[in-house]
Amino acid sequence: MELRHFRYFIAAAEELNFRRAAVRLRIAQPALSVQIRQLETEIKAQLFSREGRGIKLTEAGRVFLDQARKTLADVARGVALAQHAANGDIGHLVIGHNGPAELLAFPAIVPAFKEKWPKIHLSFQNYRTPQQIDRLRSDELDLGFVWMPIPADEFDILELMSVPLGVALPTGHRLAASKMLSISDLSNEPLILFSRQRDPDSFHQIE
Repeated sequence: MELRHFRYFIAAAEELNFRRAAVRLRIAQPALSVQIRQLETEIKAQLFSREGRGIKLTEAGRVFLDQARKTLADVARGVALAQHAANGDIGHLVIGHNGPAELLAFPAIVPAFKEKWPKIHLSFQNYRTPQQIDRLRSDELDLGFVWMPIPADEFDILELMSVPLGVALPTGHRLAASKMLSISDLSNEPLILFSRQRDPDSFHQIE
């Protein structure tokens, strides 16, 4: 069993679609399917149930997913710690973030942190909010930059900023000239949104 098997399995488990997982991994879909079958043969357990064009995790797959994530996290931490020891660095933080954090939060926070604690190495991993929550719970991340809300009873939370929601309308729409819109203004309008699966919390807020 090689580390790539863990990466391939995690991608397939998170996407629940071999085609999307293959695109994410930048490999051919048949190659991904072969690697997953080899992994299932080696551990003597079916990790996915194939249903039509989609796939679902089996109970064995759900258990293995937790362990696969921890294994890759442990390897990444081990490599980072060895590199920092070799370079004389002290300390290491693994930070999760979404895309907007790179533009909205990091330009002010990261330079200030590095100035105060120059010996602490920071490594960054880009995940959506639900994925960050999972990795914080399993100690794969030390901290995360996420969209709120998140469970306040589980995590220490510091609100850094608020970003207003905007709506894009066709030029000729009856509401297009309005400077401000309320939720009730949009209550009967068809909306184009990202999927609930992609970001359940944000989807719920908008809904």
